[in-house]
Amino acid sequence: MLSMPPATTTAECPSWMLWAPMVTAFMPEAQTLFTVVHTTPAGSPAYDGLSDPKTHEAMGVVGEQCAREHAFTREAQDAFARQSYERARAAYAAGAFAGEVVPTEELTQDEEVARGRLERFSGLRPAFAKGGSVTAASSSKISDGAAAVVLASGNKVQELGLKPLAQIIGYADAETTHDQFPVAPALAVPKALARAGITAEQVDLWEFNEAFGVVAMANAKVLGLSLDKVNV
Repeated sequence: MLSMPPATTTAECPSWMLWAPMVTAFMPEAQTLFTVVHTTPAGSPAYDGLSDPKTHEAMGVVGEQCAREHAFTREAQDAFARQSYERARAAYAAGAFAGEVVPTEELTQDEEVARGRLERFSGLRPAFAKGGSVTAASSSKISDGAAAVVLASGNKVQELGLKPLAQIIGYADAETTHDQFPVAPALAVPKALARAGITAEQVDLWEFNEAFGVVAMANAKVLGLSLDKVNV
């Protein structure tokens, strides 16, 4: 298993590394976000996690920039978003997460998976820029959730007689300018591969933080990966 690092940016903003996985976009009514971001007190998710710490713009603005730089059309992003929902729904239907999800009284799966109305994606307004291409559908959502994973050294696994699900054989991080955060993983991947002693062709599946659809799409493009193997 190749453990991929979260996207990172400039060393001047170490807190970004903490919040980058939370870079999300918003519901269709997010047209009001630009006001909210600039008036929300520090310490809130909108200020600390959903805005650029240098420019104080919504992170979706950078997503729009990424889409323009890599020539991703609105149609391509909508199609990727629909595929993301379809893959998630198919995985739940096949019981892929049956042994991993701990149900609550009200929820038995991620709340957004069944909520998205795929037939309406093409009609959504751009969420971050007039005439833009990034929408609420092609952005990650604000929803409740939690996850946990247990890591152990090889010695401890043997000592306790554990059966590991996977082994981390390589990892790396990388940094770039704040306005290029969507493609930061593409800088880290070659380092991780080298440390693991494998090639990209030997990797069966790739997972990129889908803050916006363009993040996964851009990294796949830069690294020359088939989308059939990305965020499956």
